[in-house]
Amino acid sequence: MRRVFLCVFLTTTLAIFLPAQDASDLYSKGRAAALQNDHKEAAKWYRLAAEQGHAGAQFMLAGMYDHGRGVPQDHKEAAKWLRLAAEQGDADAQFNLGVMYFNGEGIAQDFKAAVKWYLLAVQQGHAGAWIGAGVLVWCIWAAWRRRVAAKPSSI
Repeated sequence: MRRVFLCVFLTTTLAIFLPAQDASDLYSKGRAAALQNDHKEAAKWYRLAAEQGHAGAQFMLAGMYDHGRGVPQDHKEAAKWLRLAAEQGDADAQFNLGVMYFNGEGIAQDFKAAVKWYLLAVQQGHAGAWIGAGVLVWCIWAAWRRRVAAKPSSI
């Protein structure tokens, strides 16, 4: 009984006094590994930071899954991490999530969702989102023109 108490006491004491690694520190370790082209190591650190809610790490991990760097290529997993970063207001993640919705890559194609994420990124001044939103509007307009040309009596 004494040993059990001692183990519990020591574990609790260590947990209280040894600080958990800060998400920013974990992200920095991931960034350093990525700069050394050690993608597996970068993915490990980014994942740890991402799981703690670090938007930048979530965005970077999404990119690694999207391109298959350090992790198996998995567009669904990329979309998952992009969504988490985008919901925290990361403009790059919002734009890239819009692209994924536009292309139907990793998630079902959904132009309304693409517009939503593009516009959120546009509100933060993301230049690529302006272009993405413009392309999407042009595609919608072109589809409408084709439909009107096919059925002139429907105007």
